[in-house]
This record gives sequence, C-alpha cells and structure tokens, in this order.
Amino acid sequence: MSKQVYFITGANRGIGLEFVKHIIQRDNVFIYATTRDPTQQDELNAIAQANKNVKVLKLNSGSEEDAKAAAEEVKKHSDKIDVVIANAGYHAIDNTANATVSNLKNLFEINAIGPLVLFQALHDLLKKGDDPKIIFISSGAGSITMAAQVPFPILSYGASKAALNFIAQKVHVENEWLIATPIHPGLVDTRMSSNTEETDDFKKITTDTSVSSILKIVDNATRSETSGKFLNYDGTPLPW
Repeated sequence: MSKQVYFITGANRGIGLEFVKHIIQRDNVFIYATTRDPTQQDELNAIAQANKNVKVLKLNSGSEEDAKAAAEEVKKHSDKIDVVIANAGYHAIDNTANATVSNLKNLFEINAIGPLVLFQALHDLLKKGDDPKIIFISSGAGSITMAAQVPFPILSYGASKAALNFIAQKVHVENEWLIATPIHPGLVDTRMSSNTEETDDFKKITTDTSVSSILKIVDNATRSETSGKFLNYDGTPLPW
C-alpha cells in the first residue's frame, strides 16, 4: 500500500506545526511541510531530521513561483498528494476607520490568493490522490452572516477569509472529483491570537484540541456530506 501523502502549509508554528506532530504519529504517511524560510525553523527541522517521512519545503503564501517550485519538488519524490491542508495565514487588528490599503492587499494575498495559487500548483498531484481532499483553514471571522457577532477589530482578516470561503466553495463546485471544504479552527491559543482577548462567547482552545478535532473531520470527509460546507472545528456547520 502506498503512503498517504499530506501537504501542509504554514507548518512552522501554531496549528500548522501541530498538524505535523499529529499526522507523523500515524503509520504509512509522508508529509510535505512548508514554511516561508526553512532555515529558520528549528522545531520543524528537528522533526524532519528525526523522521525520514517529513520533508520541509519553502513556500511563501501567495507566491506563484514558490507554489510551482514546491509542486516540482513533490514530483521528484511522490506521484500524488492525498490531502492538502492550506493553513498558512496572517492576522491583523484593524477596523473600517484605520484599515490601510497595503494591509488589505497583504492579507488578501496571503489568506485568499495564496490557497488558490496552491490549489492550482498542486491540482494534477491531487487528482492522482486516493480520495483527494483539500482543507482550507478559514475562520469564523470570514462568515458574512456572523460579522456583527464577532467583537474583534479584524476587518482585513475577516474580509480575506470571506474571500477564501468563496474560493473554497468554487473549488468544490468546479472539481467534482475532489473533497474541498473550509474549516474554522476555533480561537486557538497561538501567537496569531495573542492580541485577541477571550469573551464569554469566544474562548481560546489549545492547538491539540483544534487539530485533533479537525483531523477527525478530514479522516471521515466525503464528497456528499462534507465537501462544500463551511464547518467549525467540532464539525458543526457555520453560516457563510
């Protein structure tokens, strides 16, 4: 039996690194783990050095050149990818009064354009995968329906994640051979959320809780029941 091949972006810290730690414990897997600068990621590199089934690749989200180069590197070692976890993302604190054009462009490039460019680069490898899946790590902040309920000043971030959700839905609709779904990982206690205060309705969870829950969804995902839905990390549907 061939190994199940995973491709995880933003794998140097937070839930990306947690995905690597969880998946590498499984039998018969191979992980391509990406980061913007592989030379600076001691913990990720230590995992790769200790395990021949993890390969670290350079990928700056939004870079067509990096995405194509990563795909070519995968092809040197694997003839398919089974699961893509498009996790790389960027967060910012702003609102309608102070959001800047440069910040909006930056977040859209990383959070929305990046996953699309990645899908395009890995399309052929995914199509050869066994029950192929692409999971877009999104955010409840990207729900237009819930925008008024989110108490945090995250205009650029929420708008970029709403764009990602639209892209994820189009990937689902236009590729009937693929399982594609955006998932909200929860308010995870990571560096990205360090400036976000908890509220009664928004409590922080650990990376372990988030990732273990998401992987249950990924493992059991089907085209008919999962693909094309916007899901919370616990599997409950979220409004677009």
